[in-house]
Amino acid sequence: MTAVLLDQGLPFSTARLLIEQGVDAIHVFELGMGESVDEAILATARSQGRIVCTLGGGALVTVTAAGLRVRRLPVFSRQPG
Repeated sequence: MTAVLLDQGLPFSTARLLIEQGVDAIHVFELGMGESVDEAILATARSQGRIVCTLGGGALVTVTAAGLRVRRLPVFSRQPG
């Protein structure tokens, strides 16, 4: 099972929604890391074997040991015009 650590960029409620779907999810606020720098969050995720998920620039970003993955979210994409 994939374990995820949700960054400050995602709503706290997201963790509960994922847990209800059977995902091993925790939010940085639950760990007392709501004000932590990215390096500390990445180190915590690595030590717990978790993937970091965050929002940035209209994309869902996941960080794993294998690298970075960016997926554009249509809701946040800018529309021409």
